[in-house]
Amino acid sequence: MTNSIFDEITKVDFLIDGEIVGSTSALPYEIQWSLRPGDYVLKAKAYSKQGLSSESIGVKVTVTDAPPCKGVSNNGDFEYEFSPEDNNPTLTFIPTKSGTGSPTCILYYGTSSGALPGYGVQPNVPFRLNASKGSKIYFYYTYTYTGQGERNNANDKNSFTIGRCKAESNATVTVESPLTYYPNPVIDFVYLTLPKGISNAEIISSTGKVLERINSISSNLKYDMSAFSSGVYFIKVKTLNGWKAYKIIKQ
Repeated sequence: MTNSIFDEITKVDFLIDGEIVGSTSALPYEIQWSLRPGDYVLKAKAYSKQGLSSESIGVKVTVTDAPPCKGVSNNGDFEYEFSPEDNNPTLTFIPTKSGTGSPTCILYYGTSSGALPGYGVQPNVPFRLNASKGSKIYFYYTYTYTGQGERNNANDKNSFTIGRCKAESNATVTVESPLTYYPNPVIDFVYLTLPKGISNAEIISSTGKVLERINSISSNLKYDMSAFSSGVYFIKVKTLNGWKAYKIIKQ
C-alpha cells in the first residue's frame, strides 16, 4: 500500500516561544543562537516542495548559567582555565606576571581537600586531568615567582566541578524534523515524509487499534486510504523522544 515519491523537506524553521530564530534547508537541521537563562518552548516547522508545512510538538527547556571555565587565584599571581569537556578536561596555569611558573610549576589536585598529589606542569600549556563529569576537584599550585622564590596557594585552594563550565554562550540544538503529511482531510492517498532516521509508522484507529504497520527504506511515502471508512485516524511514529501521534481525517 506504500510507494516512494519524489517529495522532501525543503526548509525547516526553528521557533522559540513562537518566534522564528533561524532557518535551514540542509541536514541535520540545526542552528546556533545566543541564549539567556530562562524557560523556553522550542519548535520546528518543516516545509515541503508543494508549499505545505507541518509543525512539531513544542519542547520545553530551561537554560541556566554555566560557571566560567576561567578563574584567577585569590593572590592574583595566576589565572587558571579549564577546557569545557565533560570528562578529563585540561587545566592551564596562566601567569599574570612574566616569568611566574618558570622554572618551577607544580599542580596539586584531587577529590579531597586534604593532601593532594603533585604533577609537574608548564605555564600556558594545558595539562590533562583524570576526572569524570560531576566530580568535584580541589587544586592549588606551587610555582616560582619572579624575585621572590617559590610561592603556593595551598592555604587557599580552588575547587571545580568537572563538566560544569562552558567556554562559549552559543548553544547548538538539534530539533527532530516533524512528520509531514498531506492532504488532510484525505480522500484516497495521503503523502508522508517521515522524520529523519525513522523508517516505520503505524496507522491507528480512533479507538487505538493498530490497523497497519508501515516499514519502508524511503522516508517519502504514498499511502492508500481509499478503502478506509470516513472518520478520525492517527499516524503514529517512534522518535528519539518517544512515540508521537498525528491526527488525520478520512472523508
